[in-house]
Amino acid sequence: FLLLSVVEQGSRVAAQDATPVNPPLTSEAVQVLNEEVLDEISLNRKIYFTTLEGTDAIAPAGFYRVVGVDQARLRLIPANGGDALLIQALAMHHREKSVESVALSIPAGEDMHHVVLLLPNGQGLDAVGSYSAVRPRGWNPTPVLLEWIEKALTQKEKPIRKDEKKGGH
Repeated sequence: FLLLSVVEQGSRVAAQDATPVNPPLTSEAVQVLNEEVLDEISLNRKIYFTTLEGTDAIAPAGFYRVVGVDQARLRLIPANGGDALLIQALAMHHREKSVESVALSIPAGEDMHHVVLLLPNGQGLDAVGSYSAVRPRGWNPTPVLLEWIEKALTQKEKPIRKDEKKGGH
């Protein structure tokens, strides 16, 4: 719970430029963020997202905790203690069953990338970004995205299930 306190206090976001001021996370908090958790993703390269105001929010490659802010925004909190980003997202529905939120990083084609947060109630948020700063035109979650979500979720669950078998659960 120390992590939540540190992250929540350090993730105030400037609405205009999505470049807030965060105090550095303690080494203990960074260590917790680096463990395999369901609400964390890894971005392998820089991705350009959009804020609600229509400006660019650039997420460098790295590990992020993903938090739903409201029905139209996600907060990406870097594990390295950098600035949190507030990005535009679209509400969606999903079929996956989970007791907690699950974040997924899903490459889509040559230039698009989705950061999806699946909420336990069958709702979710989908933030669409690009590698080249070209903004995708409106995105509507389709069966293709749902298929990608199922594949990404399966990949994310493999290491978790492996750890559960070791622990005898």
